[in-house]
Amino acid sequence: MTAIEAKLRKNSQVRREVVGQTLEYVSFLSTWTVEDIERQAESYFSSETTPARFRKTSLYSAMCLSMGADDSDERPDEDEMRARVADKIGRKDLRAIIAVDRVVDPLRRIVTFLNGVSSVTVLLLEVLEYRAPDGTRLAAINVYGGPERQATHPLLKGVWDEKRFLRSYESRPVRNPFPRSR
Repeated sequence: MTAIEAKLRKNSQVRREVVGQTLEYVSFLSTWTVEDIERQAESYFSSETTPARFRKTSLYSAMCLSMGADDSDERPDEDEMRARVADKIGRKDLRAIIAVDRVVDPLRRIVTFLNGVSSVTVLLLEVLEYRAPDGTRLAAINVYGGPERQATHPLLKGVWDEKRFLRSYESRPVRNPFPRSR
């Protein structure tokens, strides 16, 4: 299970307080059951603010959609998926992601320390935004912290490194996901 906290660098909480807040979320999630997760998902999926493709769907169906498993042959077994989630909760296999617009050294040091002394994986996700000369918004994403793991889970599509990303990028039709702001 993953807890995500997003902060802007200009927010004074971006150091110690954001780490404490994120760990509080993870500790809260560690007490949930699969049924709690499904209830929370049901509430989200019934909201009008939910993207249309996920609205009024089950957690299982949404997870399959997000993994690209539209075909019933590619879909994992629902009971197996629920059992895996329950197992992760039981083992406290938790992850915290702190997303910021710029990683500052004190925050990086705290995260490095936590990863060295805790079983909870804490990652820093740095999302840098740039503007191309034509006004197109570009994002550069850096991930810091946590152990390096290979994707061994059958539901994962593999590890994305620069080589795989560029291969995938080059094979797709050109489209601008960030239309120019007016």
